[in-house]
Amino acid sequence: MDHAPRAAHQLMTAAPYTFLPEVSIFDAAGRLVREQHSGAPVVDAAGNLAGVITELDLIKAMSVLRDGTPPSGTVRQIMTPDPIVAKRDTSIYELAELFQRVNIRSVSVVEDGKLLGVVSRHDVLRALQSLSREYSRCQANKTPFQP
Repeated sequence: MDHAPRAAHQLMTAAPYTFLPEVSIFDAAGRLVREQHSGAPVVDAAGNLAGVITELDLIKAMSVLRDGTPPSGTVRQIMTPDPIVAKRDTSIYELAELFQRVNIRSVSVVEDGKLLGVVSRHDVLRALQSLSREYSRCQANKTPFQP
């Protein structure tokens, strides 16, 4: 029987969409809009997680247009440095608790500072739904369920 994913490395999107810190705010906004992403990890040239950039960060930075000022600067200037992260073996239940506690849409999965992937709230919900189906099968078959 296939088992539902239970750890971050099983849920994550490997090789996620990322930005370098030097990318301009304008270009970052354009790429997020084009790719229909709400945010993305920011990595240095070595693949180390440097921060995260979100739609909200970019909205704030680009709102200077109201004053007749064009947006300028780089992702590094507006990103959230030292973001909340998960380890590859962080459980689905720990991820669910994190998303309930903190208003973020995704979390970067790192190992030794290197970005491995990203887990979204949607990924966690999908896995919890799969676990629920697995639980029901175990109940129907009178077999033990491994949470």
